[in-house]
Amino acid sequence: MFNLLPRSTARGVTHTFIRSISYIKTPVRGLKKAQDSAMITAKGELRPWSTDAANLSGLKDFLGSEFALPDSLALQVLTHKSFQHGFKGYNEKLALIGDKLLKVHIDSYAIQQESTNVTRVNQINFDCLGSPMNKFLSNTNVLGEFALRHGLTDSIYWKCRLDNLGQSSPADSGLYSVAEKTMTAIVGAISLHHGGAKAAQFVNQKLLQGEDSLINIADEKYDSY
Repeated sequence: MFNLLPRSTARGVTHTFIRSISYIKTPVRGLKKAQDSAMITAKGELRPWSTDAANLSGLKDFLGSEFALPDSLALQVLTHKSFQHGFKGYNEKLALIGDKLLKVHIDSYAIQQESTNVTRVNQINFDCLGSPMNKFLSNTNVLGEFALRHGLTDSIYWKCRLDNLGQSSPADSGLYSVAEKTMTAIVGAISLHHGGAKAAQFVNQKLLQGEDSLINIADEKYDSY
């Protein structure tokens, strides 16, 4: 315990400030988590963190040969910072880059769609930018549901915030939030590995097209959001 020197105020009142330091010899339960505990997946499966084909197959199948990533980069894309308490290389910075790029490409796609808006400029509808629906395309629940429907969530390394993952919704368990990071990290990784043009192509072909595209999922969820 350290006692700081008394300090006098303008009114002549003396205050004494005390700073205490405590040393805990016996570990306190919950203060420090064992690193190995995060090796158990949310489904209760022991899953080593590695570039084994079984661990990366879901992402590789989704990307195909055209947007393929090196195994080490693919593993980082699939690793959330909650896994092993952040001791492994995780996807936070890739997701940060990908989030910005995804929104740019969604905006670019939106303004190029046919419109009867009288304020359009050279057939480009800038009014759609910033609209609630346009923003909703990159919403956490939409990106999370996209990852869920395309079988990507089973490949993600993360630590569920609840013990009963199977009995809770993807939003409550944190799955949507984690999957959103994975989706934006994919965009970021493709941009860094293949270039910006390839990332734009990926967003347009893989995320904005098809039956379970971001557009269709957003349409389904928008009214109940």
